[in-house]
Amino acid sequence: MASVKSIAAPALLSAVVAAGAAASVQVLRDPTRPLPAQQLPAQAAAAPLQLHAILIGAGRRAAVIDGRYLRERDVHGGVQVMRILPGRVIVRHGSVEKTLLLGAAIKKPRADQRP
Repeated sequence: MASVKSIAAPALLSAVVAAGAAASVQVLRDPTRPLPAQQLPAQAAAAPLQLHAILIGAGRRAAVIDGRYLRERDVHGGVQVMRILPGRVIVRHGSVEKTLLLGAAIKKPRADQRP
């Protein structure tokens, strides 16, 4: 009888420990992945978009916004790119439209204005 108790006790103990561990399991977030938009600090969420470049060519209109290559109708951070025009990009967040301007220091001068 003593041998049955010595075998049953560790089995029962491991079952209780496993049940307790399963009840307290937490899903850990990968620290190398960016935070979802809902968990971003208020400052980061409210940061203005930065227009870095505009690429317009034969059949292609693209812009680099916040370091991301985007085309018309693409969505980035809840903001949709509506129109890509020379020197500016029109974006929409919800029902609000905003125009992003390319910095004057980056603009390419027209051919007739070059020295």
